[in-house]
Amino acid sequence: GVPGGGGIARAEEMARWYQAVLHNPDGFLHAETRSDAMVVRQNHPDWTGTPANRSHAFVLAGGDGKAGMRGHGHGASAGAFGHGGAAGQIAWADPATGISFAYLTNGLDRNDLASARRRVALSTRALASGSK
Repeated sequence: GVPGGGGIARAEEMARWYQAVLHNPDGFLHAETRSDAMVVRQNHPDWTGTPANRSHAFVLAGGDGKAGMRGHGHGASAGAFGHGGAAGQIAWADPATGISFAYLTNGLDRNDLASARRRVALSTRALASGSK
C-alpha cells in the first residue's frame, strides 16, 4: 500500500489529531519528532509554481505569502501545518490561533481547480471564525 494514502477518519477525529500535534498532550510526540516534522525537507514547485514546503509529515504554510496556495487558507500564520488529501480534502493546525480544521469528503471531485478553490475557501473561513 501507499504509506500516505487510504486513511479513513471523520473530520472531527482529524481536527482532534491536529490539536494533539499542536499541543502535544502527555508527550503525544517526542519533542525531536515534532520539531523534525516542522522543517521543510522538499521545496520543489507544484503545478502552479508554488514551492511545496513539505516536511517529513506536513505541508508547512511558510512565511512567503503562499499559505493559501498550499491549502492553509488566506491568513494562516507562517507556522501553520497540515496536509491536503485527494480531491480537495484538507486538515491543518495553526499555532498562532490554536485552532485546527479538517474537511473530508466521502467522494472525489474530479475537478482539481474547483476542489483546490473549495479547500482554500473553507480554510480561510475557518481561520476567520477562529480568530473572533
